[in-house]
Amino acid sequence: SKADVSEAVIEAMHKSAAAAPAAVAVADPEGTRRVGVIGGVPFQITLMEDVPNDPADGLELHFHAAKDYEVDGAVVIAKGATVTGEVAAGKKRGKPMFRLMEADAVDGTKLKVKAGPGRHSDRNEWRIEPPGHRGKESLAPKGSSYLAYFDGDQTVAVKK
Repeated sequence: SKADVSEAVIEAMHKSAAAAPAAVAVADPEGTRRVGVIGGVPFQITLMEDVPNDPADGLELHFHAAKDYEVDGAVVIAKGATVTGEVAAGKKRGKPMFRLMEADAVDGTKLKVKAGPGRHSDRNEWRIEPPGHRGKESLAPKGSSYLAYFDGDQTVAVKK
């Protein structure tokens, strides 16, 4: 209205803005580029605390990325980045399971991850107890190694 645009034009602009979908990608700040992470690709994670025997459903689990994960020569998930998960309600052969939820990317975003292999989120539970572990003190000891899988195709802003 300050630019002396007619009411009809302003109304049309409001209608088109309301009907337009939200922008999917934001213009990258100078010095960065977007790289794609392909769904279903694994990366190694390490458990950060012991999981007690008979853990409660929904118990929050903390993992760290075991090493840098790179795409096209750029680090997408840095070694030590936080990966979160939880104890899942389902049990496989009487053993508790866990699911993964997200991992911290280098650009500060949260990438969706899952515990089971496959490109889509159809499988997100995996046994907590590591193969060969028969400890009486815990179901899974701190330092246990697992694979996390990207849950669907995603993008991350990385330095050029």
